[in-house]
Amino acid sequence: MRYMKTLATLGLLALISAVPAQAQSSSRNSGGGGGGSVAPPASSFPSAPSSGFSNPGQSFPQQSFPQQTMPFGQGTVSPSFNQGGMPIQGQGGMPIQGQGAASQNAGGSPGVGASELNDQIWTQHDPNSTRMIDHSAWDYLLSRYVVTDARGVNRFNYRGMTRSDFEVLCGYLYTLQATDTRTLNKAEQLAYWFNLYNATTVGFVVAKRPLLSVRQIKTKPLDLVGPFDDKILNVMGRSLSLTDVESGIIRPVFKDPRIHYALNCASVGCPNLSCTAWTSANLDARLNRAAYDFINTDRAVKVGVFGVNASKIFDWYKADFGGSDQAVIQHMRQYANPATQRKLSGVRKFHRFYYDWSLNQAGTHSNLYGILLP
Repeated sequence: MRYMKTLATLGLLALISAVPAQAQSSSRNSGGGGGGSVAPPASSFPSAPSSGFSNPGQSFPQQSFPQQTMPFGQGTVSPSFNQGGMPIQGQGGMPIQGQGAASQNAGGSPGVGASELNDQIWTQHDPNSTRMIDHSAWDYLLSRYVVTDARGVNRFNYRGMTRSDFEVLCGYLYTLQATDTRTLNKAEQLAYWFNLYNATTVGFVVAKRPLLSVRQIKTKPLDLVGPFDDKILNVMGRSLSLTDVESGIIRPVFKDPRIHYALNCASVGCPNLSCTAWTSANLDARLNRAAYDFINTDRAVKVGVFGVNASKIFDWYKADFGGSDQAVIQHMRQYANPATQRKLSGVRKFHRFYYDWSLNQAGTHSNLYGILLP
């Protein structure tokens, strides 16, 4: 029997109550970093501060989410959910784990491996549907905790997230997983998967904070990948990992290389976490902008001593960009500004690929920034 699993299935709600955190918000509009200091125990979490999303002194209206997704307190264990939406507890009060083996991630990085549809159900959609998923909760969280640093990297204040806002995040993920994706048109589906992936990744990091890298999250011995292969989601009765979402659904169904600029794995080397939730409105234009914003940074391409180097994203997912360095370069040129065009001038092959796995925590600077990682 399969059970719907929110982030709470991994005990994230229980974990967060035992992790120190500074409950201060960051606004991408204020320019403040925050989150750099160690704080009082989680048992002293204050209520959420005011935000730009709602009126001063108000927090996100949690009554819009199922209350059973939000049990907090020292020693409490949050429930899993079966397909009927009722909380399920296992023996000893521990949440029941969903079935399904871990995804296979051959590349040692998020989503790497063959782009292969893992279930035909994900191809089903309603081209005439006008249904739109409510992503206001995710918009609210992004508005409070995303900060753009001097290098143009969007950073998330994981350490500053309050208990009440983590409840909002878990409630949002619950409602996403309860969605029948077949009732959506394809553009709405794509926005749905982007937000589910990004919000789940944020939840992982908040629950395991403080971290230096998302790859420090290990659920099995000798885990080099991080949480990306763990089956922690359940959509339409299917247990899914983040790798499943990326390489088993988004890549094979939508077949668009620009999707890699919308997914964020909580690392500095990744394309930016969007400051607003993805929606079907202006989706094509936003993907073009995301491609432009990443390609024209040294996180994507830069000139080294021995040649031009590129992000490992263009190596891990080379098949999506055309299958060769020359195809990747041609793709880059579509979005390159004059400075990047000059970097790529005459280039036929990259010298090497690099990636910065440092956590994109607000208020910090990556020690690995710009270093060519193996």
